[in-house]
Amino acid sequence: MSEQVRVQPPAEPTAGEREFVERVAEHHFSAHGMPRECGRILGWLMICDPPRQPLDDLCTALGLGREQAEPFVEQMTLANVFVADKGEDGTPAVEMAENGWPHAVAATFASWPAFHESLRYGLEVLGDAPGERRRRLAELEELFRYLVTELPPMIARYQGTPGPGEEPPASQEERGERAPGAAGAAADLSEGERAFVEKIAEHYHTNDGMPLERGRVLGWLMICDPPEQSAAQLADRLGSDRDAVDRIVAQLVPDADHDGVFQRTYPDDGDDGSGGDGSGDYTVWMREGRWAAQVKAAFAGIPDFHRIVQGGLLELADAAPERRRRLERMEHFLGYLSVEIPQIWDRYEQQQAR
Repeated sequence: MSEQVRVQPPAEPTAGEREFVERVAEHHFSAHGMPRECGRILGWLMICDPPRQPLDDLCTALGLGREQAEPFVEQMTLANVFVADKGEDGTPAVEMAENGWPHAVAATFASWPAFHESLRYGLEVLGDAPGERRRRLAELEELFRYLVTELPPMIARYQGTPGPGEEPPASQEERGERAPGAAGAAADLSEGERAFVEKIAEHYHTNDGMPLERGRVLGWLMICDPPEQSAAQLADRLGSDRDAVDRIVAQLVPDADHDGVFQRTYPDDGDDGSGGDGSGDYTVWMREGRWAAQVKAAFAGIPDFHRIVQGGLLELADAAPERRRRLERMEHFLGYLSVEIPQIWDRYEQQQAR
């Protein structure tokens, strides 16, 4: 357990509420690599009273600077998990969207058939490329080919058994398509490679609120040749600013994550982060076989998250029904996923073992 968050007025959680916030943060860091400060924002907005928090109050309660909170709030707002607006005095405020988390998860699963089509397109772009270059993308295509046959029916079954205040997730059209911004001039990418990178970036921007620049880095690392790319190469290939590349890679490869999908090393000194040759450059690549393992880890963490949310409901046992409702909806959805997801993954592993 990491150290307790520093909480100050005007919204001071109880000891039990602080423990819940930390559990949510630890879960999302371990299962998804989410920075702990972002997990704390998510955890506090699940249970805070009132639900709508001025951004400055939220930052004060969690001991954060606005520069730490604003990018995450913006991303989660784009993903329709949060609702951000301004009060009459122009003060920014944020709250959990009504049933936002279950809707966002369901909408993400619903978007995966289109993501699978993008992966198939990427394999077509690679055509007769050597097997080692195709392998990164091929393993993803195989995984999502299976998942798109299982997850949409699972969500449809859930929607047939509505829980507290449950409503169907919004379609992409209802949520509003966000037009992707234009990338900078990308050097040495073929037309097909550029199209694939944009498809990946647009998918993650539309469905997860991921900044387009980050999605482009992710997409290029799926298909680049050679697999290992220096920071300078990423900036050059994608027409990005070097500072932006550094920020994106720091998000893709947290310092404490040595077993994730992406890996980073520095010249001469391994991976201690100091850039031993004095250049400040580094190399990053997508590790084969890790994406499926990461998806499995995220799925395997759902029962744990369900238990955390159940604990939050116990903490709010005497709270007003309106305050409990946010967690009740999440608990209902997570309880369903906790039964269904392990069965789906077991079938996938049985299929892989044949």
